[in-house]
Amino acid sequence: MNRRTACACVALTAGLLVGCATKKFDGQATQTASELTVALAVYHSGLVDRPFVATSTPPHPSGQYRLVSRWWCEPNTRASSVDAAKNEYTALCSRLGGLFQGDFCVKPENTDDVLFMAQVVRAPQPCVNGASVRVVEPTESHSAPTYVSALRSLGFRTSEDRAADRLREAALAARRQERLELEAERRAAMLPRMRERGTRICRTEDGITTVGFVEDSTEMKLQIRVVNAYPTRVPKLQVGGFQPHITWDTPTRWEMCD
Repeated sequence: MNRRTACACVALTAGLLVGCATKKFDGQATQTASELTVALAVYHSGLVDRPFVATSTPPHPSGQYRLVSRWWCEPNTRASSVDAAKNEYTALCSRLGGLFQGDFCVKPENTDDVLFMAQVVRAPQPCVNGASVRVVEPTESHSAPTYVSALRSLGFRTSEDRAADRLREAALAARRQERLELEAERRAAMLPRMRERGTRICRTEDGITTVGFVEDSTEMKLQIRVVNAYPTRVPKLQVGGFQPHITWDTPTRWEMCD
C-alpha cells in the first residue's frame, strides 16, 4: 500500500467514525428549529452512526410544543462547533422574522411570542469539539399555555413576569430603605448617650465583638478604652493576643452594648 492509499484509508476511516465535514453545512432549507437540529446532527454524524441518528421529532403529549435534544462531536475542525451551531440558529431566527433574546427567538413586535428556544452548549468530554443542543418550539399557538410553561421552566420571562419582577424588586428596595432609615434613627437616638463618659459600647466586625468604655469625645470621634475582644459566638473566649488599649474611632462603627 503506497502513502497516498494509506492516507485515503485513514481519512475514510475517520469519516466513517466521526463524519467528514468536507461539504459546508447549508441550513437555508430548514424552516423549523427541530428540522435544523436534526439536520445538524445528521451532518456531523459519520457513515457508521448516521443510520442511528434519530430524525423523528414527536411533539410533547400536550400537543402544544416539541422538545428536541441532540449532540454531536466534531474533531476534524478547529472551529468551535458550538459557535457554528449558534450561528445557524441565529440565521433561522432571522429568516423567521425574529431576534434572539438570550436563548429565545422572539417576535420583535411582541417579545412574549417565542418562535423557538435554542440552548447550545459544549458537549461533555470525551466528545471532542462537541455541541449539545436543546430546542423547544410550538406546534400550535405561541401563547399555548403548556408551551409557555415549558419556556418558563427553562428561564423565559413574559412581559407580565417581568412587570411582576419589577414590582417585587421595588417593594424589596422600599423595605431595604425603610430598614436603613430605622437603623439611622436608632443610631441617632443612641448617639447622645454614647458620648457620655463611662458608657459601655461594642463593635462587631468579621465575627469578632470588641467591647470598650467611652473616655472622651469630640464632635466627630469617640475616645474609647477597649477592654475586651472575643469571637461573637463564644463570648467567654478572648481573642488571642488581645491587649487593652485606648483608641479614637467614629461613633458610626460602634453602638451601645445590649
